[in-house]
Amino acid sequence: MNTIHISIIPYLEELFSKDKEEKLQKGFDFKYSFYTTVNDLFQYAFCFSKNPFLDLKKLEKKSYDEDAPEHFLFEINDDFLPLKKDQRLIKFIRNFNIKNNLVLYFTPLAGGRGVDEINSIKFFLHSNEKSHTPHIHAKYQGDEISIDLITFKIKGEFKNKKKQKNALTYAKENQSKWIDSYKKYTNGIKFEPFFLEDNKAE
Repeated sequence: MNTIHISIIPYLEELFSKDKEEKLQKGFDFKYSFYTTVNDLFQYAFCFSKNPFLDLKKLEKKSYDEDAPEHFLFEINDDFLPLKKDQRLIKFIRNFNIKNNLVLYFTPLAGGRGVDEINSIKFFLHSNEKSHTPHIHAKYQGDEISIDLITFKIKGEFKNKKKQKNALTYAKENQSKWIDSYKKYTNGIKFEPFFLEDNKAE
């Protein structure tokens, strides 16, 4: 088994100073093997972020939260992106030449990464989307819809029909920008195992 220190830093849309970042940072030691996936790391990090005093050794897979990956981002090339699920952690660590500490940025609110807020309507994306069609999620006063960025078909509905019409208008106005964001964010960071064979055990 290998051990790496995981640092958790709250992800804020607004920029904050490094001083403040260090004060907000907390972390834990995580043991992993050749077969440990990033999914396992997400679950431990998610539980730790909610309760730093949790005994991580007692965390069982049956208690895993499927939304855990939605809460974490990894900084690369001055951007914050998610990691694709179902990849081996050791490949990720070696691919990015991570030594003793891995920094994950945590957002406490579920619902993906916010890309815009217009007239009280929040627009956001989910990572690891199953759909292959670019789309944007919109939320207003607890109601949520999904807007296809190619056909502009809407799934779901707002109780406030005027706001739903506004959301569709904004999607059309920002189509190109949001499609670019969709391609970047929902693809996640996928790393190529150029130094390890999948059937090799350590």
